[in-house]
Amino acid sequence: MSDTFEIHGYTIEVYVHNKLKGNYVLEKPDRKVLGYGGRTTHFLETDVVLSNKRVIKAGTKVMTECTPICGRAKIKLNWQTDATKYTSEALLDLIKSNEQFKNLIECKPEWKTIVDFIAGKLKLKTTTKQLDYVKEYYSNKIC
Repeated sequence: MSDTFEIHGYTIEVYVHNKLKGNYVLEKPDRKVLGYGGRTTHFLETDVVLSNKRVIKAGTKVMTECTPICGRAKIKLNWQTDATKYTSEALLDLIKSNEQFKNLIECKPEWKTIVDFIAGKLKLKTTTKQLDYVKEYYSNKIC
């Protein structure tokens, strides 16, 4: 996770009798395993003040869980589908099945609008050969 998102710190959630009482924030994790799998149960050696101002007394049996506080993505996430391996017919069937595309075609838009819709809204990476096939199909179709 740290290679995908910026880490702004770690939160330690404190449970007493399996009820969440609050949390506090650390710069570095206090354990190797994070999340649910890293839960530990122990008795507090000192009083702990949580971020919600609650105080948990020393000697209380608590269960704690450490989770990262994530920020923005470090790398650009690619949400585009590579449709270049599709046959032209398969691509045409795919975009014809989209309800928004059907509504767009009813208005008889310009070709640039259709290309922008395929690349922008549907987020499909296509070849010029595929787009030419789609253009030819819709230019020959009588609406």
